[in-house]
Amino acid sequence: MASHIVRYINDIAVLVLNDGKNRFNLTSINAKMDAVNSIERNVNAKALVITGTGTFFSMGLDLEWLVKQDEGTTREFFQAWTRLDNKLATFPLPTIAAINGFALGGGAFLALLCDKRIMRTQKGWICTPAIHYNFQLPPHLLEIVRIKVQSPKVLRDLVLFGNEINAVDALNAGLVDEIVDESLLLQKARQMATDTLGE
Repeated sequence: MASHIVRYINDIAVLVLNDGKNRFNLTSINAKMDAVNSIERNVNAKALVITGTGTFFSMGLDLEWLVKQDEGTTREFFQAWTRLDNKLATFPLPTIAAINGFALGGGAFLALLCDKRIMRTQKGWICTPAIHYNFQLPPHLLEIVRIKVQSPKVLRDLVLFGNEINAVDALNAGLVDEIVDESLLLQKARQMATDTLGE
């Protein structure tokens, strides 16, 4: 069962993905949408930080769950995932991904959807391994990568090769805006949100 925590530090909303490896299935997607909607409705919220727990930001698609679903549930899942992506892409508040660990597949796209990204220096990885699973990325996810990844080489490494990119390389490639020690990750993410607001 998906377990996501929303807490507020002053006027910054922090959405903590707290479901183990934070894989994407219908329950977890709906939980994320409910959390994001609740933050959007809060008139006191000025920015959103998304992070995970332990060494997992999100390991992406729950393939073990997906292969057991019928056609109707599979279609419902991908429609719900697209709605969540559209919601985050057009979210009216600044969004910061505080990447505390592995951001793979859907987790990488979740981070890329945010306006800015900050990653822990140790055990921070970003990867879109769909090619290794013969999984065709939905068009809207490919469009996200094209918009957010400026370097053709980095785009190739992410999408065509499915390479894992560590924190230092992600910073050099422009995939993240800053890298910090884990102990400072949320503090710096909140500061990044405040700076984005111009406060």
